[in-house]
Amino acid sequence: HHHYLLSAAHCFFGPETSSAAQLRVVVGEHDLASAYETFATRRYDLEALILHEEFSQANGQPRNDIALLRTRTPIAWSRNVGPACLPLQPTEDGRKLPLAGHQVVAAGWGTTSYGGPQTHRLLKATLDVIDGQQCRQTLISAGVGVPPHSFCTYTPGRDTCQYDSGGALYERINGRLVAVGIVSFGQACATQQPSVNTRVASFIKWIRSKAPEVAYCPGRPWLRIAFIPIRAQPIGPTGNANVVDNANVVGNATVMATLTQWQRWCDRDQVITLVRS
Repeated sequence: HHHYLLSAAHCFFGPETSSAAQLRVVVGEHDLASAYETFATRRYDLEALILHEEFSQANGQPRNDIALLRTRTPIAWSRNVGPACLPLQPTEDGRKLPLAGHQVVAAGWGTTSYGGPQTHRLLKATLDVIDGQQCRQTLISAGVGVPPHSFCTYTPGRDTCQYDSGGALYERINGRLVAVGIVSFGQACATQQPSVNTRVASFIKWIRSKAPEVAYCPGRPWLRIAFIPIRAQPIGPTGNANVVDNANVVGNATVMATLTQWQRWCDRDQVITLVRS
């Protein structure tokens, strides 16, 4: 199926992002400063925006931070836009991915320091998944809780940052990319505090219920999805790349002003995961 995308629910509560009619997604992007670097870039309008019914947030700390987006027309695969997988089954001992001690990869166009400039080229970072109890103990000292159905990452000097919210965290398993997490929130960027991410494996039933027409692979541990560089943007001028970028920044200013230092800001430049059969 080429219509569904995964992201974080908290990215869609601002006046510029709360309606599917206001948004489109851009796939195959790499360098935001160049309109001619790649011919893989495509734009798709959204037909539906589906937030988790039990999503909530207090003090910038979201719970059930997951959303599905459905495009109006199917997204075409190419050499530059390809599939990843969802973790449909737990490990042999019943635990859900990712496990403490594993490494995951994040990608996005977020800032490279807290309050700093955004990168115009797609970047990635390898992050370490840490023990849940260790994460809770660390964050309690800062007055922050770890929501259910989430996991933490911490790697000295590396982190997701502002404008990375909604992006996937993926792990390579048996040669396949598996989207195991969604960037949710953290304190500033690359501090001594862990970052908190939505655990995708905890929401497989919810994804299935909201996308009943998606065909799942029987007897296999993974649902094939697409993990590609993609941007969610308010609808605006599209004839000039610079105009689109400027429009996005202005359009999401209201959203940015309402967030705390704990929340990974959601602007136009997210890596969103596309669900497919």
